[in-house]
Parts: sequence; C-alpha cells; structure tokens
Amino acid sequence: MSIGLCDIAAACRRKRQIQSRFVNLARNPGGKYIAASMTNSELIELAKAYVALSNSHRIDLIMPMFAAGALYASTAVGEHRGRATIGDMMHGFFTRYPDVHWHATNYRCTDHRVSFDFTMTANDATSGEGLERSGLEQFEFTADGSIKKITVDTA
Repeated sequence: MSIGLCDIAAACRRKRQIQSRFVNLARNPGGKYIAASMTNSELIELAKAYVALSNSHRIDLIMPMFAAGALYASTAVGEHRGRATIGDMMHGFFTRYPDVHWHATNYRCTDHRVSFDFTMTANDATSGEGLERSGLEQFEFTADGSIKKITVDTA
C-alpha cells in the first residue's frame, strides 16, 4: 500500500485545518457563509486516504468522511444514500470479500470532483471464486471536504 496510516491521519488533520478556515468567514447578503474551497491537491489527498482506508477495511474511519446525505452509486452494488446505509453496504461487501484490494491510479481533480482509475481484486468468502474488476471511480466533495457522492463504473 502506497499510503500508510500515518499519511491517512495527516490527511484527516489537514481536512480539519482546512475546515477551520470556514469559521467566522464574512457573510454574504443572503446570510450564509462564503467558504473558500479545498485545493485540488487536498481533495486528491482525501480520495487517496479513502482508498487506503478501504484497503484496510476501516469502515469506522471511512464513514466520518461522508456528508450526512451522501450518495454511493455503483454499477456493481447499486445506489445507497446516507451514512448508515452506505456503512451497511460496505460492511456486507467487506464480509463477502475479506481480502478485497483496490489499486488506484491516475488521480485527477476538477470542480470538487476527484476521479481515478482502479483495479479491484478479491475472493468471494462464500464461493472462493476470484474476482477482478477495473473501472473509474468519481468523488464529488462538499466545500469542506466531505464526500457528497461516489460513482463507481466498472468494466
């Protein structure tokens, strides 16, 4: 794994630092805070941390990364909305594929959206059958760096 748990902790600390920039910002005429966005590099760091946590099956650390009403849409596992539903799906997925691993490459970011190519390998715990999928994963983030939407398209 190219990202260690120390790197993940650093990315989470960085997210908190960035989020603190939103406190006490000037208000616009509509009364809402104007938020400076996270940089493309920061969002890519968060996506890499998510992949590393997924490879470690750390649902407890993945779930706080999602916005409350987040959407997870995948050609392989369907649509799941909200943290609890997404967490349940992940728990079932990691139970079925206990050795699942994603190899992600070609990270890119535009307009709060991070995309990367991946190859996933796993063995089904029930059947023992091996699985390999390639595809494109796309993250859409809120201004404070929470995951708003994940779309997974597999070949």
